[in-house]
Amino acid sequence: MIPTTEEAAAMAKHIKIAIGDQEKDESINHILLGGWGLTYLHEPAWSGLKMGVYSRVVNGVTEYALVNRGTDGNLTIVDDVIQAFGMSQALSESMDFARSFVNNHEGFEVTMVGHSKGCLEATWNAIVTGTNCITFNPMVITVLSRDVVCYMSSLVTYQGLLAKGEVTMTHHVVEGEYLNRIFGNSIIGETKFLKSPYKPTLQGRLLGLGFGFSGLFTFGGVYFENHNIDTVQTALLLANPRLVR
Repeated sequence: MIPTTEEAAAMAKHIKIAIGDQEKDESINHILLGGWGLTYLHEPAWSGLKMGVYSRVVNGVTEYALVNRGTDGNLTIVDDVIQAFGMSQALSESMDFARSFVNNHEGFEVTMVGHSKGCLEATWNAIVTGTNCITFNPMVITVLSRDVVCYMSSLVTYQGLLAKGEVTMTHHVVEGEYLNRIFGNSIIGETKFLKSPYKPTLQGRLLGLGFGFSGLFTFGGVYFENHNIDTVQTALLLANPRLVR
């Protein structure tokens, strides 16, 4: 089994606040939706990377999810753009950790999860390890990324796994979310859209028409709110009211 969409979203939100200290962080012992819990936090100081190892036991079998944190409140869209072109130390560190973890947990189900900046890391983690992936409002892999050239063999191999149905990669996007408006869909995996809980604003429509960017500004002042993981959970709740808590 792999996490449900709702379970993955709960972990993507949890990783933002977790500090991974048994004595200082009560949330490390908190059981999330579906029985998932944080077991280890990987946060090297030099790269800006933050990853959580989450696990659960189902019928005596342990399952894992590697969850990458998205851009935090002190960073800007520039950090997402940097990763889009494959110039991030965090991305390299993330893939190294994912490879090591999967190699050391042969035979276990491992799923890659991420939100925003963490989506790009999770996507590449899955590609280089041949595992499943669930992302939310992703900074996507673009044809302009130098990583596409560097890891073309892995990309082609993973595409083959997707075609055979041996793995899945799903990107969930809230309508009106800014990264998708700017960069479009990922070149790999399936993109599914969630209905935005916000209504388009008149101000946004007028601004979009005035500058010729009606697609980007359709949701006006809320297109950044559409990006937040809290909005993702709200959108999932609207779509599946019995599945999110």
